[in-house]
Amino acid sequence: MAKKKDYSREIYLKYFNTEGKFIKVTLKNNKVLEGIFVGFFHPDDKSEYIFKWHFMMKEEIKEFNRAGAEEKEELGQMILQKDIKSVAFS
Repeated sequence: MAKKKDYSREIYLKYFNTEGKFIKVTLKNNKVLEGIFVGFFHPDDKSEYIFKWHFMMKEEIKEFNRAGAEEKEELGQMILQKDIKSVAFS
């Protein structure tokens, strides 16, 4: 059985380094989020695929930038790669 195509690598290459550039993430449930990706997670050390993104809403970015490392982990939200319908610059 062929492995289903995963677009996490393409999203990473195009949208992760977006300092000052907001993105619009549309989820499969049609919810739209505007902000930036601030982190990502691989399922294990051997995988090139990203299964989860740390996303910061537009209105949370100033607080995120002022926060310490431990506080940053508690801000924003996690988005599973499988729940993303599309990503575009806003």
